[in-house]
Amino acid sequence: MKNVQFHRIPRAGTLAAPHFTNRFSRLAQNLATCVAMLVIIAIVPPCLSQQASRGSAVAELKQLPEAALDRKSEFNAKFLHLPDGTAAAEQARIGFAFLTPNLVDDPVTWLVVWDKNEPVVASWRVTSDNGSEVAVVQPITDDLKRYPELSKRYPAAKSIQRLRVSQNLLIKARRYQAVLTMPTGASPPLGISVNSASDGIGGRENAVTREIAIPEGRIHSRLVMKLVENIRALHGDTAAIDFLEDQFAKKAESPRDFQALFYKVWKEAQFGTGHSDLAWGSRLNDAAFVSGFKAGYYEDAFSILNNLFARLSGSCRYGRLAEVHDFLEDSYRFAGMSMDISAYPDLGPAIPSLPSIRHRKIEIAIPFSEKFPDEKPVMNRVSKFGPKEAGALKNYGWQKFKTGAWRDGLEWHIWLRDWASDDHGVPIQPRNEIWYDSTIDIAGILASRGFKEDALELINEAAAAPYGGHYRGRAKITVAIRQLDGMRRVGRPDPDMVPKLRELADKVESHLHLGKGAHDYAMVCLAMALFDTDQREEGEAILDQLVNEGSSYARSVRIGQWINSGRTEGVEDELISLLLLVRNFGHKIDELDLYIRYADFLELTGRLGEALIMRREAIRLCRDFDVTTHLPVQLAKLANLLQDLGDQEGSQDAANEAKAVLQAGEIPQSHLEETRKILKNLQPVTDLKATENDQHAEVDLQPQLSMVIPIEETEWTTYLAITNTSAKRQNGYLRLTGAPAKMSVPESTNDILIVLEEAGKDDNQTLDLTLDLTLDLTLDLTLDPASYRLIAISADGSWKGKRELKLNWGTDQGHNSSESTVWIEEPEAEIKSAIIQAGKYQANPFYGVTMYLSYVAKKPDEAAQPIRFVASQPARVEIYKLDGTPLAIDGQGNGSLLNKSDELFGTSDGEGNLMLPINEGRCFIQIRVYPEGPITEEGLQIDAEVFNGGDWTLHSRNKVTP
Repeated sequence: MKNVQFHRIPRAGTLAAPHFTNRFSRLAQNLATCVAMLVIIAIVPPCLSQQASRGSAVAELKQLPEAALDRKSEFNAKFLHLPDGTAAAEQARIGFAFLTPNLVDDPVTWLVVWDKNEPVVASWRVTSDNGSEVAVVQPITDDLKRYPELSKRYPAAKSIQRLRVSQNLLIKARRYQAVLTMPTGASPPLGISVNSASDGIGGRENAVTREIAIPEGRIHSRLVMKLVENIRALHGDTAAIDFLEDQFAKKAESPRDFQALFYKVWKEAQFGTGHSDLAWGSRLNDAAFVSGFKAGYYEDAFSILNNLFARLSGSCRYGRLAEVHDFLEDSYRFAGMSMDISAYPDLGPAIPSLPSIRHRKIEIAIPFSEKFPDEKPVMNRVSKFGPKEAGALKNYGWQKFKTGAWRDGLEWHIWLRDWASDDHGVPIQPRNEIWYDSTIDIAGILASRGFKEDALELINEAAAAPYGGHYRGRAKITVAIRQLDGMRRVGRPDPDMVPKLRELADKVESHLHLGKGAHDYAMVCLAMALFDTDQREEGEAILDQLVNEGSSYARSVRIGQWINSGRTEGVEDELISLLLLVRNFGHKIDELDLYIRYADFLELTGRLGEALIMRREAIRLCRDFDVTTHLPVQLAKLANLLQDLGDQEGSQDAANEAKAVLQAGEIPQSHLEETRKILKNLQPVTDLKATENDQHAEVDLQPQLSMVIPIEETEWTTYLAITNTSAKRQNGYLRLTGAPAKMSVPESTNDILIVLEEAGKDDNQTLDLTLDLTLDLTLDLTLDPASYRLIAISADGSWKGKRELKLNWGTDQGHNSSESTVWIEEPEAEIKSAIIQAGKYQANPFYGVTMYLSYVAKKPDEAAQPIRFVASQPARVEIYKLDGTPLAIDGQGNGSLLNKSDELFGTSDGEGNLMLPINEGRCFIQIRVYPEGPITEEGLQIDAEVFNGGDWTLHSRNKVTP
């Protein structure tokens, strides 16, 4: 944070002083002992002096920079240069404004940082929005050492003052001003932080230093929260939440006690310790929500649901967010409402270019309106469906989109927009906030899938609609920015888009309810408009500045600009850095654009072999997450790349698939035209482009070593993969030794099937003798460049005995050989279900290491057990079904799906553990492991553990070697 430099008021009686914005001052740093919003002081004239009329004084007060006390996002104040109009010797005044939250039950506190040991000790005058006096506050000098974050931000700081206004003097949702009259010639303070002092750390004087004894019997809610903080400081978050949930359970029989604690928890998450620590705020809200749900306080539980969604999203705890959505689904199922939106009556197409997306007729259901299962208690319940419940479903639809079920998410948003509209499609005033939010989200989803014209049409409707949201016209400002950007994207730019975007960006920057993310978006739109009007230097400067401030969105846009302009310097490092950032904070689907750009970059730099691998990975993500609209362009680029590498057959296959996707329909016009343009330029190539992977073609069999332990009298399958890591088509053979079998390659799957034909002959037979008694089985194979095939080895329930199978890849030239060994153990009796294999893998430089596991149950109706995958060193663990359907992502590889960067696509046990989708006693999954750093010499272990009988049981240990 740069130090704030103050300017004296200019003598000229105009507002024509140069625009000044210290962008680094936007980043509000949360104080160690004060949950605060940074406000840069604005110097104002002596607005309440006898020389100024009351009207002009009030007008000048209204120009003070404003701080919201209940915002989590950054607030950016600016210097305001106001006319002097006074004698040079007259004292100057400084001040700021603050807007009280909707509930005012705590004092408003502000800290003043000075660069002198003896600060100005004059009183501050607090006024209401009409200029009338509310309070005169005397400052108290505090110990600067108690505020290390402020000292770090202001190295010149020498003293600090604290001031406080009682909540009894303030009215909710009201603007107030605090003004200090400075002595003649005195220099202003360095800065001010202002907050609503709650019961959290921000409101207490002393840090926790020793453990507080937990009293017997009933504990008052205020003391409960102090104990929660004490336990958290000494024993961690989990212990603190366990104590809090126990207190909720003890208070469940008394509505007064339960709701008092519920309110304290909500306030602590919103304004106290959970204000700056979003993950902790999400845990507090989560404890209140789940406790309310369990105890039957359904109205209370739903009242905190949107706050919980916001905190979970803000802390990137997407796995837990999915579990909370399960609670939401359960609540509506109890009310007799299906969450499968396609099950509702079809009212016709909703999007012109996407006829499969429909309007739906949904009967409004109140959560929990039906009889409760297991005779759950009912303390209170939601009485009507309103904006709060609609907001929960809006978040539900948005997360559907982010996890790949974007068509379902789109229809939920369309239904919510219909619900918030009258018969003519105009927003209903009490519901207009939902109407605008849904419209903006629908347009965003459509634009992300390439339907730019449809997106713009919706934004145009929003621009013409009445109202503007409940937050000072926030929605109208957002819509105006998106409208200008949308017109530019479809090739019909507003000729005045640059000055209009500048003005809108300034409005966002000073708007109370629009944070840094909104301002970043506005500035990126301005930068793109500058590029399109040949003002590239300024556009680049804006993107560079935003990137320096930490905007990942600006980084992504800047990378696209670099690649489109042919720049290569620094691009690869930036791509990899941004990919790691997305993996730490974003959704898996957010990686798709980076894979596409990386493939483009690798082609641009002539690294065609690597480009081929990245292009196939991009296509895989398109398929896994149903991004069909992007698929034809990527397939056309694949066809072009394969042709450059001399693979005419593969090129034609990719081109044919691209054409088939186009013929299936629902592809944006821009993507359709781009695909046809690429395919039209395909010509046979005789002079092949050089690629660094041509010299040493590699074929890899994984795992190198695996063990299978079948379940007695139960058919089983284990999987391996054979991968061509080169940019050339490979012809060779796969040889199996160790047991009579049939090998085939069905056209329907292209996988290699190995069916073992006979049971073991003698339980005591040695592995070596087994090999001597078997015949070799060989299958000719062709492997496409940068591709893999699955090898499925299976046997029926009669299999007995032990076997050692060996698989070898080889060529007629005798090079590029690869080998894998599979040990098959004696089937186990007395086992109902298990993961039946474990393997040893070798790290591959081009892919995340992929493992294949089979969960097998003896009975077809055997219920799934919770499962987790624990890495021995930091690693990202992604779990998919065999067909690529995503199930979960453990961003840290610690076995839990409750942490930052985790995602859940399937179902869980509600405690952060995956439940595999068992079908007739079987589930085949693939695990992709991305180590965070170099693999140690001991190797990286991935343990598959199943929760059984109250404990985690190790079922399969898989190792990745360097």
